[in-house]
Amino acid sequence: MRPGPSVLRGLIGLIVGLGSYVTGAAWTDRPVACPATGIIHCQTVLTGPGHRVAGLPLAFWGVLWALAGLKWPGRL
Repeated sequence: MRPGPSVLRGLIGLIVGLGSYVTGAAWTDRPVACPATGIIHCQTVLTGPGHRVAGLPLAFWGVLWALAGLKWPGRL
């Protein structure tokens, strides 16, 4: 069963929000409000190998990908 358009838009909004937060933290060197231990380690995402692609934070590319999902014809 495929989720409805409102669910997909909500998920895309969540991705854009989180990706924007992490991108902003990467550009301003602010500390992030997620744990430094556990499954998700935000500091590693911001400083680890591969944290930048073409000079931009990896999260920035995730935001662009999510926004492209809103524009994909016929998908939502």
